[in-house]
Amino acid sequence: MENGDDLNPGFVQQGNWCENGYPGGNQSHFFLEDPNDTYRLWLFHVSASESANYPLPTYLRTSKIDLRLNNGLGKVIEKNTKIVIDSLIAYGELAATRHSNTIDWWIISPTGRSDSLYRTFLLTTTGLKGPFEQRIGKSIDQLNSGGGAFKFNSQGTKLARYGYNQGVFLYDFDRETGKLSNFVELDTSRYEALGGAEFSASGKYLYVSTRYELFQYDMEASDIRRSIIRIDSLDGFQSNVSGQTVTFGSLQLGPDCRIYVVPTTSVDYFGVIHYPENSGRTCDFRQHSLKLPFPNQLTRIYYPQYRTGSLQLCDSTIRAANTSGVIDYQTYLNTLSVFPNPSSDQIDISLLGSLYFDSKIHIIDQNGRLVREELLFAGSTQKNINIENLQLGLYTIKLSDKTGIIGLQRFVKI
Repeated sequence: MENGDDLNPGFVQQGNWCENGYPGGNQSHFFLEDPNDTYRLWLFHVSASESANYPLPTYLRTSKIDLRLNNGLGKVIEKNTKIVIDSLIAYGELAATRHSNTIDWWIISPTGRSDSLYRTFLLTTTGLKGPFEQRIGKSIDQLNSGGGAFKFNSQGTKLARYGYNQGVFLYDFDRETGKLSNFVELDTSRYEALGGAEFSASGKYLYVSTRYELFQYDMEASDIRRSIIRIDSLDGFQSNVSGQTVTFGSLQLGPDCRIYVVPTTSVDYFGVIHYPENSGRTCDFRQHSLKLPFPNQLTRIYYPQYRTGSLQLCDSTIRAANTSGVIDYQTYLNTLSVFPNPSSDQIDISLLGSLYFDSKIHIIDQNGRLVREELLFAGSTQKNINIENLQLGLYTIKLSDKTGIIGLQRFVKI
């Protein structure tokens, strides 16, 4: 991207650390849409000291991108702005959720300080406010802070932290005030393994993964501590491509309401929790069941729940092709294309092939509302749609037939 070089400047970036990517912990960066401008993105990113030759986290920075520039490819218009300078901030574990007004964003940055300091920012239509400081719960180990997770539920009301060699912490969160409360240590076990945490879409269950085991907590239980269930342990399966064991690791709720288990090793498989809303092993967790086209090299996956406050948090009818019990990597995002994009008046939707069944196109705005529905008959390969009456902004096209969703794509109305 134009002007996209030299992020996180300093000794670490200029040395040989970055041959395989800038060293960072889990949740060390993410993008948020500017509440006042859908074409502008904010990147929040943790970076190391500019002078030390070891990647010691020292700065929380922001960079800004304008998607209108460089012929629609985007341009970095501001970068590496320091909003926190602290040699005891966490390696990662940044978290974000929507304000109760569903427009602004809360951003939380933990520290490894002995007084359990958390810093919170509020991204609003008038800019970034904060930091606001709060001390709560137990202190975290900065050295191991990049190996776990700090995740909001989809409702933005609870935060769960899994810490490498530290156990599981739970907090309530007030989306109006940005305050944490009701700290609970869920599990005194100190798992010495990289891992993750994620809530089911409804928030009823919390899943915690170490490198070797997967656990479930019931958030509605009278005693959440005692509700822990061990769902599964590592079966030792190895990738034929890399020869490495397919471990457990980071957890991420997908747009299809499933939870994906991303290994800590460089392998070509993910695990999948198919029914996260079910208790115990009926959640149908399958190890190494999503086959990738090439090895994944320790992806540190994290997406904030961008749909908090919208009508549809996820859609369980999204599906992937299934062959011999293993899900092949075949993304529905490539089954249709939109041109021109952005557009002010008309869009042409082209399909990768012809439709087997009569299908429907749903156009959904960025708040999850259905604004247009179009019918496509079996055998169709394209569709022209007039969008002059749509408001400016980002839209999702969802193509579905009687078997479920078969295509997703986005476009921008300008």
